[in-house]
Amino acid sequence: MKTCNKCNIEKDYLEFNKRNSTKDGYYSSCKECRYGYKPHNKITEGLKICTKCNEAKDIEQYSFIKRKGKLYRQASCKTCRNKASDLKRKNTIKYKERMYKRSDKAALKRKYGMSTNDYDKLLIKQNNLCAICNKPEIHFNSKGRIQRLSVDHCHSTGIIRGLLCKNCNSGLGQFRDSSEIMLKAIQYLKETNTDKS
Repeated sequence: MKTCNKCNIEKDYLEFNKRNSTKDGYYSSCKECRYGYKPHNKITEGLKICTKCNEAKDIEQYSFIKRKGKLYRQASCKTCRNKASDLKRKNTIKYKERMYKRSDKAALKRKYGMSTNDYDKLLIKQNNLCAICNKPEIHFNSKGRIQRLSVDHCHSTGIIRGLLCKNCNSGLGQFRDSSEIMLKAIQYLKETNTDKS
């Protein structure tokens, strides 16, 4: 048995790394202290204090980590590590894009019979912009969610016309894809002096 000079806990020699330059052949601080974990208190056998939530939990609540060919327990419990990784993952743009593309791929095939390659070709053709208002391909909506360009198609023939932002696509839908109604709306805006163009 050997006492760690940092946490002052008496431990088995297996808890210390070997070091030829010392008298007893081991480091003066234990493996947990050497790897920069927070100081740990002496607690009941089979328990370990999580460095994130500071709770003593069963040793099985900690995943293994391999260092220099040996297995050690992680400093933080599985629950805390999962929460941290989920938060980090969900806050990245890449994750949001990937999740959007995954659901988008199935929707494209089901609704329009097109692949993601077809979508990408159409996107390149439009310079990654909405065909009407020139908004970029990916932008964040008011709720902070990623919004991609929607596929615009003729409801009677099913022919794909192009890619539009949500507002332009909804606008066409509200005018029932009728150029006649849209021309009347333009005329109305001009007559009432609310035309911003």
